[in-house]
Order: sequence, then C-alpha cells, then structure tokens
Amino acid sequence: MNLIPPKWADRFLRWYCHPDLLEEIQGDTEELFYRRAAEEGEKKAKRKYIWDVIRFFRWSNLKKSNKLKINSLIMFNSYLKIGFRNLSKNWVISIINIFGLALAVGSAITVFIFVDLQHNMDSFHSKKDRIYALINHVTDENGTEFWATNPFLLGPDLKDNHTIVENVVRAKFDYGNMRYENKVFRETITYVDPSIFNMFDFQLASGARNALSEKQNMVISSLIAEKYFGEEDPIGQVISIKFNGNRTQSYTIAGVLEKYSANTSFRFDILVPVSNIRELRDENIAWDWLTSATFVQLNEGHSPSELDAQMDKYITLHNEATSDWKIEKFEFVPLDQFALRSYEIRRSIAMGGHPAGRLTIGIISFILLALACFNYMNIAVASAAKRLKEIALRKVMGGNRTHIVHQFMTENVILCAFSMILGTLLSYYLFVPGFNMMLPFAMPFTFSSFRLGVLFFGGLLVVIGLASGSYPAFYISKFQPVSIFKGNQKLGGKNLFSKVLLSMQLILAFMTVVACFVFSENGRHFNAKDWGYNPN
Repeated sequence: MNLIPPKWADRFLRWYCHPDLLEEIQGDTEELFYRRAAEEGEKKAKRKYIWDVIRFFRWSNLKKSNKLKINSLIMFNSYLKIGFRNLSKNWVISIINIFGLALAVGSAITVFIFVDLQHNMDSFHSKKDRIYALINHVTDENGTEFWATNPFLLGPDLKDNHTIVENVVRAKFDYGNMRYENKVFRETITYVDPSIFNMFDFQLASGARNALSEKQNMVISSLIAEKYFGEEDPIGQVISIKFNGNRTQSYTIAGVLEKYSANTSFRFDILVPVSNIRELRDENIAWDWLTSATFVQLNEGHSPSELDAQMDKYITLHNEATSDWKIEKFEFVPLDQFALRSYEIRRSIAMGGHPAGRLTIGIISFILLALACFNYMNIAVASAAKRLKEIALRKVMGGNRTHIVHQFMTENVILCAFSMILGTLLSYYLFVPGFNMMLPFAMPFTFSSFRLGVLFFGGLLVVIGLASGSYPAFYISKFQPVSIFKGNQKLGGKNLFSKVLLSMQLILAFMTVVACFVFSENGRHFNAKDWGYNPN
C-alpha cells in the first residue's frame, strides 16, 4: 500500500516553515507518520501528522514574509481597537461626522438608483436585443426632427415581405368613454397587434397571452381593473366604449396585466386588437395614416442595417400620399436606447427624462458628498489638537509616520462604514419614498445587478474614505515629537489648505442653498400657473 501524508498539510508546512528548518521538520514529521501508520493505522497516523504540522506553527519556525503578514494583522487589529476607542471617546464629534456623511451618502445612493433605473429601462424584456423602435426623420423649416409616429401600413408590409423580420407590433392611441354599469370614464385606448405579448414580456395577472387574438377581446391594466371592478374578477365582463364619432363598441375582458415594473418605459391601460380600427373609422386607411409607435423584432443573427436600403420605397409611398409631412429617413432605435432618447423623439410613448436632469441631480449629489468630506476634514484637523501628545508619544516609542497614517485611515474607514450603513437606512426609509412622491412611478430600492451594487458601495466607501481621511492623516502624521512637546505645533487657521477647504465649503453650501430656492420657486410658479382649464 502506498502511504503518503496529507498533501494539504504538507503544503501548509512548506508555506509557513523557514527554508533552513523545513528539511529537518519535514523529515521528522514524515518519519513519525510512517512509524505510526505501521503501529496504529493510516487514519490515525494522518490525524497525528496534521496535528504535528499545526504544532510546529511557531514564531521561531515562520518565514520572514509570514512574520510580516502576521505582524500586519496584529497591527491592524490594534488600529481597529484604538479606532473604536477614539470614536467612542469623542462621541459628539463622531456623531456629527457620521450623520453629515450619512446624509450625503443617502443622497448619493438615491440618485444612483434613479440613474441606474433610467439606464436600464425595458431591460426585463427577454428579446430586447432584437427589438427596435422605428422612428422617422422629418425635415421642415426648423430643421430635422425625430418622430415616433410611422405609416400605419408599414409594419405589416415589413413582416410580410422581409424574411429577417420576425414580428411587428404597432400601437395607436385613441380616446373613448368607457362604461361598466354606472361607471363612466374617459380613457386612453390603445390599438395594438395581437402579437404584442409574443414580442414583449409584459406579465398577465389573469387571462391568456393570446387574449387579443379575438377581435372583440380586450386586455386592461391592474389599475383599470381596480378602478372599475374593485376586488371583483373582471375576466369575462363586457365593457362598452363610445369612441370619437359616436361609434360604440362592446368588448369582453380577456386579460388583466400585472402591475408594471418601475423600469417599464411605455405602459398601456386598455388594449384592443388593431383590427377594430377599420370598423371604427369612416376614412380609408392609406399610407398617410400614422401609428403612435411601431416596434420591429428581427430574427437572430440579423441587424437593421440589412433593411436600410429597402426603406426608401416606404418613404416614397408615404410622401406621395401626403404633402405636408414628408419623411426623410427611417431609423431603427434599439429598445434599450428608446427611453434614453425619448426626450428628442416627438410623441414618443416612452417615459424617459432629459439627460440634463440626470446630470443635474448627479452634480447636486456630488456637491453634497464634497461638502460632507470637507466638513469632516476640517473637524478632523481641528479635533486632532487633543491627540498631538498621543502622536508624539507613539513616534518616540518607535512608531513611524506610516503607522500614524494607518491609524487615522483605519479610524476614518470605521466612521465611513457607519455613515454608509446609516446613509443606506436614510435612503431606504426616507429619501427614496420622498423621491417617489415626485415621480409618476414607484422607484424600488434596488440595483440592476448584484455586482453593480457591490461595486457601487465598495467604490463609494473607498472614495469617501480617501477623500475625507487622506488630508487629516497625512497632515497630522508629519508633526515632529520635539515640536509637539515644546508646544510649538499649532493647528489652526494659518494653514493654507484649511483656508481653501473652508472657502470651498462655503461656496458649495451657498450654491446649494441658492439652487434649492430657485428650484422651489420654479415649482411654485408652475403649480400656480393658469393652464387655461380647471384641473379639478
């Protein structure tokens, strides 16, 4: 039988043992292993071999590099203990710093969640990489404009005559008075192609995904279901809609959509099959008819550039049918870019803010973080006057500047960690709910991916840790013991960098206050503005 000691234990011995002692210790432990294996059995010999390897893990047997690593761990543990003691000893200053940083961190978290949500609109659709929103370029005396409206007949023709097109969904908005029993409301109706639930991953709370295959069926949102039926199941109920032109049509509810997720950029309240348009409109449908949106889904392995050369004939068909709205070019916008570009697309059905808005709140968040870091620096430098003798004594006892820097940076990381915890709680329970009061949807406290969340929190800890703690640590650690003990070392206003910090802090605070007043007054102005109708 081939007896060998446990390999992992032998590797551990080689890792920690000094090269000058390795051969002797390894020879002794292996000799004992083979003797015990013959006398007591292999299993018992392996257990005792492992114990011998652990037993020889002594300071005198360690490599120099391992001694340094263990020394570093011991020193770090010491830094942590001293850091917690100093924070608890100066608890008033610690609370001010923690709360100030927490407010800025909470704001930064809230803004990042909002921006992350905006950049991941419609990302839940499984076929998003193959779906494109079709927009057109229209040129007039004001220049080129982008429009979401497209010829009504374009979608079916693309699907029927181009093999790379797998699916096409049109959406056309209309209005009508919807009645159920004694409840009558004017609602937004959307005509769509029945294949909408094959292209998009909108979930149904009840009903089948092919519900719109029947001409007299309709699908409603959960909000409409609650509005008309409360807790009652709406499936199978008949609703009548009186459209413009006094045409009335009855529909059977065959599906109810689940509540839309926050990253849904376009939403529908009432969906009916697009085939109903021909009966509800008196005019003939021609190439000058327009939809509110057209989505094109391509087969895998194909790109919209393959269709570019073939779109010219559709431009000709439309422009010949109308004289006052000429299309110059069609463009296929990827679904993940549709909401981000909605600010420049006229009559876009996607809800997407202007990038200037995201940039503005990002700058405000950065200013708040900078203010909190500057405030921490000034307080840290001012409060360090009480610790000058501690610094001098540590240097006299053999500590160097690096040790002092590590000590102050460790204390700063501890404080920043507490600030991040408190800031996260403020964001979750206060800032995000408050932010949602200004939004047309409920923004969840979540990130688009776990990896992004880890990178954000880790990066934020590093940034505020370095930004707020570097200057106090490196500035205070350079003081000489002799100068401190003689009382010659002073901390105060003559330091140029401290003056710069205070000036920047004052300027940023003033800018933030002025901006708040401007935004508040602007909001009051628009709330009080007469829009020419009674909103009640």
